[in-house]
Amino acid sequence: AAVVALRRTGSATIAPAHAICEVLEALRGARAGAVPVSVVLEGEYGIEGVVVGVPAILGPKGVIEVVEIDLAPGELAALRAAAEAVADRMDV
Repeated sequence: AAVVALRRTGSATIAPAHAICEVLEALRGARAGAVPVSVVLEGEYGIEGVVVGVPAILGPKGVIEVVEIDLAPGELAALRAAAEAVADRMDV
């Protein structure tokens, strides 16, 4: 609310609301294609058992498929480092 008051545009609430609508549309089958969501990876991108934000195809029962996009070596290294940081925090 403080950000919205400062910006007076509503953008701090509109963007999250739009993202929620996209996810709900995908879950009910009204939207085709991948949406960015946080999921537990099961070997995708070489990452196991960690929640990471990646593109995925959703359906009424949840995640149908994680879409692995081609990443540059540096991007893949950064994604794996982020996943490792999340895993380290979960072990605390």
